[in-house]
Amino acid sequence: MTALCRHCEFRKLCYGGCPKHRFISLENEPNPHNYLCASYRYFFEQTVPYMQAMARQIRLHPSAA
Repeated sequence: MTALCRHCEFRKLCYGGCPKHRFISLENEPNPHNYLCASYRYFFEQTVPYMQAMARQIRLHPSAA
C-alpha cells in the first residue's frame, strides 16, 4: 500500500483497492498505486455522508423483527 493510501481518509473503506489494480508507479514510492484511486475517492466523497445518515437511522430505529 502506498503512502497516499496509508494516509487517506477512506483507507478503511477501500484498503488500497484490489491488488490487481495497483500498477501505477509513483515517484519515491516502492509500492504501486491503485489506478482507480481517484474514482474511489470521488465515490466515497459523494456517498459517505449518506451512508453515515443511514447507519445513524438504523442505530436510532432498529427493526422490530
